[in-house]
Amino acid sequence: MKVYKSISIRQIQQPYVFKETSQRVYSLEGLICYCYHHWMEAADIVDTKEFVRFISDVSLQNDLYIEFTRILEYNIPNSFKLLRLLELSACMDVTHLNDLKKEIQKWEEKPLILKLKLRGDMAFRQKKYVKALEFYKQAQSHIYDPIVEHNIGVSYLQLYFFQEAEVALNKALEECDKLEIHLNIIRLLKMTNREDLALEKINKLLKTNFEADLLYECGLIYQIKNEYNKALDAFSNAYKLDNRDDILVKIIEMTIEINPSSLVIEEAIDLQQRRQEDYVMLKSMWYIKLNKSSEAIDLLENAVISCQNNSKLYLHLAKLYRQEKQIIKAIGAISNAARNEELKDEILYEMALIAKRAGNRVDYEAKINELVKIWKDDVRQRFTE
Repeated sequence: MKVYKSISIRQIQQPYVFKETSQRVYSLEGLICYCYHHWMEAADIVDTKEFVRFISDVSLQNDLYIEFTRILEYNIPNSFKLLRLLELSACMDVTHLNDLKKEIQKWEEKPLILKLKLRGDMAFRQKKYVKALEFYKQAQSHIYDPIVEHNIGVSYLQLYFFQEAEVALNKALEECDKLEIHLNIIRLLKMTNREDLALEKINKLLKTNFEADLLYECGLIYQIKNEYNKALDAFSNAYKLDNRDDILVKIIEMTIEINPSSLVIEEAIDLQQRRQEDYVMLKSMWYIKLNKSSEAIDLLENAVISCQNNSKLYLHLAKLYRQEKQIIKAIGAISNAARNEELKDEILYEMALIAKRAGNRVDYEAKINELVKIWKDDVRQRFTE
């Protein structure tokens, strides 16, 4: 995380923290720089007591603070109040300010409902699902839109609020019979262990919509049920309609499960160039199926050096080291994997298993308790927000 150091005469010990990114700033220059690059977030909080107080604390000239408080009283959008602050600070290049002014003007010309929808979409893409829900619900309070209701359902789905997700998705489907809504309902059914109901829905939809995405979801469900031949058929049919790499990966994975002696992974050498991480994971899986764990380890040891996004590979390598009772190497591999926040739960669980394999019961229980605490804190935060 970047920290903007003070280059002004006045320095403070207590930074201002932007909640969206947890970014800390210690100076007026740092604040202005951050606000320029994240103006939408900054505009949301420019008139809050904490923000105004920080301006007072870091302002070298009292005139700036006084003028800023006057601006806050103007009946103009917060984005323009923020823009005026950036201008008053004299920290920004005029050309950059003019570009930002044009961007803000273009944004403010949009209808309020559209802005709320777009802010929701932005938050969703950033995986800030609680924030996305906030904007989507504000948009719905003005004019109901089944597409926005669908987005609310998907946001709840990402947060594992299954009951709320199901209500929103079914409500959206009543007024908008789109395949994407059906697909997300199928994913919901799959995530809530209603695979048979999901398959029933897929088969019904396939009669009128023979789509690759439906066949792909069908394959995933058969994979969950360990019906690999049916899964392979579904993935193969999906690939005929849309030769995407994610479908090809599943075809190879199912082929290895059904017939480990198959050379399908060797025949898919071109996949290595496009999706190196997936290729390595598949090939290591192939080696393991053939009881060649040492070859799988060698492959992964070389791959973590050459692959840029290697956290999943390190996690997989740690599992193999643990299974082979190479505890020191397992600890080293899982430490490298720990840099990936998205894999935090899996990494903590693997750390616990490594500790257990090493005979360290205390550390094992500590990691499990830490994992449980993360889950509890996550749920509390969602309900609070």
